Order: sequence, then C-alpha cells, then structure tokens
Amino acid sequence: MSLVSLQADINERRLENDAIIVFEDQYAARKRQSAARFDPQLIAAAKSMDMTPEELFDLRRWIRRVTKECKERLAREMTLVYTLNEPRDRVLEVELTSKMKAADKYPIPGGDLLDLEGIYGGVLVRGQRIYVSQAAFEQAATRYENDPVAILNGLIAERCAA
Repeated sequence: MSLVSLQADINERRLENDAIIVFEDQYAARKRQSAARFDPQLIAAAKSMDMTPEELFDLRRWIRRVTKECKERLAREMTLVYTLNEPRDRVLEVELTSKMKAADKYPIPGGDLLDLEGIYGGVLVRGQRIYVSQAAFEQAATRYENDPVAILNGLIAERCAA
C-alpha cells in the first residue's frame, strides 16, 4: 500500500464524516459531494430559483444574519412615541420606549423604525402616532424647552419650514 493510497483512504473517510479537507486537491471533492447533504426540498427550491443548493444556503444564512442584526438594533435603539387624539390636535400620551417594543405594541413595521433617522429625518407620522428618534429628540431638547410637547411642536415647525 502506497502513501498516496493511504492518504486517499483517509480523505475519503473524512469526506464521509463531513470533515473539512484542507488539501486543495481534495477540496473540490467536498464541493461535489456537498449537494448530497442538503434536504431534497432545499435542492428542489434551489432549482426552482435557478440557484445551486450552496447559493440558496448562503442566501438563507445571510437573511438570518440580517434579521438578527435588525432585531438587535430594534432592541437597543430608543424612540419617543406621541399618541394623538382622533383629530390629531392634542397629545394624549408620550412614551419613551425601545423600537422593538414600539413595533410590537403599535401597528408599524420595524423597518420603518430602523430608518427613522435616515429616511424620515427623525420624525415619522403614522395614523394617530408620531415617532421621534432619540437623536432628533436630543437635538431638539437643546433648542427648545425640556417639555416633550414643546419639542414636538418645534420639530413639526422645523419640518414645515423645510
């Protein structure tokens, strides 16, 4: 038995046990056999989307990572939620809460809350609620009185003037 044959037997055993082969000439063998370890439904889904199972698996892993990062941001960042009356001329309630709790409690997508500062300029009006980002609130608190209603009136006046 030669050394090459022994190494091939070792590599075959590693491939059967789904071990990672660090030798470059054997790495291609792992790629050829990698489709066998995927679920048949995943393979069918990949074919229907004109992708390989590995590409679909990578896409699903990327989606999980982005979802996790967004959930972490929603839990970490804060927003000020103003609840208005029906004609929207009086503030009924002011609440400082995390964006995650605001997305769960009120009918607003979490993506809109994550884009509150970048796209909406720190202030978003949806129905009877006004969402103000923490950064916009802190900047307005230095310019206006420390009253949350005065800050909201100042932010609205700034947006109307712009």
